[in-house]
Amino acid sequence: MGTYIHGLFHNGGVRNAMLAELARRKGVSLPGQGSDLDMDLEYDKLADWVRSSMDMDLIYRLSGLNREYDSDRA
Repeated sequence: MGTYIHGLFHNGGVRNAMLAELARRKGVSLPGQGSDLDMDLEYDKLADWVRSSMDMDLIYRLSGLNREYDSDRA
């Protein structure tokens, strides 16, 4: 079942329509419309936080990757 719905809620229109229908069925109102998130930007912010919280030199040494690998992704 999971493979059939993977990514379903990443589509803002689908997500909002489903939530609106569920709220209608329950007889409740939804809070104000949220903004659509740029998932790539959110993942980049998460990656930046992880990098700032870890000893990346150690991670690169243990993994055998060069630090240039990380800078190529920017």
